[in-house]
Amino acid sequence: MKLCRYAALLALGLTAALMLSGCWSSKEIDRLSVLIGVALDHNESKNASSEGRLAVTIQTLTTGASALNSQSQGQSSVRPYINMLATGNSVYEAIREMSLRTDKPPIGHHLKAIVVSAEVARRNSLENLLDFFMRDNDIRPGSLVFVSNGRANRVFELKRSEEIPSFHMAGITENRYRTSKILPPTTLGKIKGDIKAGASLLLPNIISQDGKLRLSGAGVIRGKTKKLVGLLTEEEVLGVVWMTGSGKGGVMSAIDPSTKRPVVYEVNSMDSTIRSFVSGDRVSFKVSIRSIGRVMENWSRPEESSNQQFLDYQTRLFERKIGDLVDRTIEKIQREYKTDVLGFRDRLRIEHPRAWERFKSDWDDRFAQADISTDVKIRIEDYGLVVE
Repeated sequence: MKLCRYAALLALGLTAALMLSGCWSSKEIDRLSVLIGVALDHNESKNASSEGRLAVTIQTLTTGASALNSQSQGQSSVRPYINMLATGNSVYEAIREMSLRTDKPPIGHHLKAIVVSAEVARRNSLENLLDFFMRDNDIRPGSLVFVSNGRANRVFELKRSEEIPSFHMAGITENRYRTSKILPPTTLGKIKGDIKAGASLLLPNIISQDGKLRLSGAGVIRGKTKKLVGLLTEEEVLGVVWMTGSGKGGVMSAIDPSTKRPVVYEVNSMDSTIRSFVSGDRVSFKVSIRSIGRVMENWSRPEESSNQQFLDYQTRLFERKIGDLVDRTIEKIQREYKTDVLGFRDRLRIEHPRAWERFKSDWDDRFAQADISTDVKIRIEDYGLVVE
């Protein structure tokens, strides 16, 4: 009996010793590079044929970067990040080439942003460009994806040395409750689903102006080719947000034609409903947009801000402004890009599944010929604090 007890205690002791030994295959954090951003550009080197077609820039945190803050390091000239450039015919090849220059291998658990230049996105399938990121188990599907109308690696350099570009990009996308010119976040996970479904999609366009980042419109990716076919302006992105009802807040400014002065409408809520109709081989849609908000600025006739007749007049003014903006945006996407990035295909698939089976093989062409009507209704329920 004692022998069994001693054997059990010995086994318990050995097990505890093994558990206390830690992870045998672990690496200390100061021996790793925390990957937070990747930029994909076309290799413009004269030796591009031998070096590879892609120029890949990775952004990693420097040691102690997490301890930086605006109070203690606001005036520091030391950047909390490092940008490294390598070339190759594939993303993985280029990233592995960086092992020739650093003793700290990058880990992708905290990757925040992937930025693809418009030039690269026009030449290559988005599926191919993002294949490595979708396969790597270390990279999370919540990583954000952007397009950049220019060199993508330029957005990884900011004027203020204490700011981290990849974190800054992610932070800008969270401002949707303040402006309607920002699309819902486009993540790796969402893109993977769209690619598998053959759906077209929009990528936020991030640019660098005087060393500062700015979201400026969006890139249009066609589902059939998975390549960039064009760009939308900031106003057209605003039209997309209104049409899809995906905004969390923001403002809309209109000019009163009677006074030539602006009036500003703040969005409290917006919603959009799309209905599809099929008649033979013809498809049509009706988009109903509803919004509730308040007048936040009135340069036109401030003395009448609380007058119901004037509020009704402003309501019609904003309804026309929003309707015209949405119609122009749909016209450009339909006629110029001929690419359904607005989700009409999903509504048709749900409401008319048999028709969708007939039309899905050449849906973008049919979408370009579809009749789309819009109906906008807003309700002004508040006009702010007005002193009579």
